[in-house]
Amino acid sequence: MANIGSFLFSHPLDPALIISKQLTKSDLQGNVKLPKQQTESVLMRMGGVTAYELQNGKEVVVFDLVEGDEYTVTLRCLNNTAYYFGDGW
Repeated sequence: MANIGSFLFSHPLDPALIISKQLTKSDLQGNVKLPKQQTESVLMRMGGVTAYELQNGKEVVVFDLVEGDEYTVTLRCLNNTAYYFGDGW
């Protein structure tokens, strides 16, 4: 697949697919906890991915709009309530 950044800049960006978060010190020391409402909005658009399925993790490509960097990370869910990026962050 082509660079996701190139794709994003040539197509309108759906705000429902954006997860925004200001990083904290704890994010930099471990897993990045994600805002629940924004994450669930993205999940609804990922073709039926459920919180239950994310307990084992799902590899996703993330594009950092601020830095212009692309990452492959594992999106996970804990107890169907807390979403976070695990491996790859």
